[in-house]
Amino acid sequence: MAQAVLKESQLELVIDDGIDEKGETVFSSKRYNSVNPEVSDDVLFQAGQYLSSLTSEEIVSIQRNNDLDLLPDA
Repeated sequence: MAQAVLKESQLELVIDDGIDEKGETVFSSKRYNSVNPEVSDDVLFQAGQYLSSLTSEEIVSIQRNNDLDLLPDA
């Protein structure tokens, strides 16, 4: 059975960029790389909320993206 080892994390803020010509919502994102993978989800969410308060853009989602290595069990 494989073992997942967390390498790094990334914080992503998803932004509502308005409506396109087809009437569909357009999204963009701001990514913050090299987040300490040991940081808890709660702390990372609070950081995302703080960063959201610094912009006039509408943040629709705060996401955590983890990069994992899959290794065989020892």
